[in-house]
Amino acid sequence: MKTILIPLFLFFISCENIQTKEQSIVRTSISILPYNESSDCFRNEKRASLSEEEVQLVNHFLIKGVEKYNDTLDLNVFNKQYTPLINSVGEKEVWITCFCDSTANDWKTTPILPIDNDSDDCYFMMKVNLTLMKSYDIVKR
Repeated sequence: MKTILIPLFLFFISCENIQTKEQSIVRTSISILPYNESSDCFRNEKRASLSEEEVQLVNHFLIKGVEKYNDTLDLNVFNKQYTPLINSVGEKEVWITCFCDSTANDWKTTPILPIDNDSDDCYFMMKVNLTLMKSYDIVKR
């Protein structure tokens, strides 16, 4: 009986440590923007929506990507724009834009683009492919 309880105890302790190390993302700092189908950036993409479960999955990928890139970065100082779309091969992707300048009052409805005086640590982008369950590296401006 002791041999069974010790591994179970260790398992629960390790799970607790994983949860306390991981950042969480405040939902009010996220805006889900519709993909602009008339954009010149993409040719064959279509609009998509995100369920709450998919938002949580995107958050997870974003947290892991930031930890890989710079584990001291606090995501809660950034506003985040998630733009879901169906790419040209039918996969659901989410384009993530993170920025810490919140002077734009319409950031929840208008895509934010970097400007020349943005700090390197104040703007970055990332892409998550929900169909393939993978993320792409963070791209800084």
